[in-house]
Amino acid sequence: MRNALLFTISVFLFSACVSQKKYTALQNQNKLLADEKTAVEEVLNKLAVENDSIKRENTSLDSLIRIEKARNEALAGKKDTKDPVVKTTPKYKKSTLTKEQEYDKKALFIYNFTSYVSWPKFKGNEFLIGVVGDSPINSFIASYTNGKSSSKAPIVVEKYVPSRNYQIIFIANSGAKNFGKIKKEFNGKSTLFVTENPLFDKTGAHISFYIDGDKVNFTVNKPAIEKAGLNVSSKLINFSQSQ
Repeated sequence: MRNALLFTISVFLFSACVSQKKYTALQNQNKLLADEKTAVEEVLNKLAVENDSIKRENTSLDSLIRIEKARNEALAGKKDTKDPVVKTTPKYKKSTLTKEQEYDKKALFIYNFTSYVSWPKFKGNEFLIGVVGDSPINSFIASYTNGKSSSKAPIVVEKYVPSRNYQIIFIANSGAKNFGKIKKEFNGKSTLFVTENPLFDKTGAHISFYIDGDKVNFTVNKPAIEKAGLNVSSKLINFSQSQ
């Protein structure tokens, strides 16, 4: 009987200890959950504050944009009656030339450029003209330069090859996409750049052809030519639609 009582008491005490441990564990778990809840609430509160701040900033920006838009519209509505400046883009007549006639004229011009532009620093054995892109102009230039010389060196016409030291580079329309890259490669060198589009004058071309009816004309970008260390005759500038 006494042993049974002791056993019962031992079981009760053991159960009490286990219950106490479970209770303590539950309390700790509840505390952690409460702390996490508090932390989440703090984050949500911060986000709410930031969201309100962003909304206020957006409202201010919208107001500024509306004010600026109204101001610009008001300025645009005003007409300046004093010496208005009208910018016009030159309109050229549609070409009446065949491709053969066009490239023959361009080739003759390129050959003549060697007489009106000088290369003070040139001391090579060949005066090289490189053609960028697929163009029939190669054979036309060759027909005019065959047996001719410039700066006391024989003129050689060839398809453009990177790393060659050219005196003239002709950029055909088909090779226009490479203009910027090639121009950069020849930066600081005395090379004359000739293109088939006057728009390239704005990005460093020296001479650019354009067609006007049955005529092949060209522009001369004197500042760019002189910046490249070349000299250009005033006769060539007077003959062209110079920039």
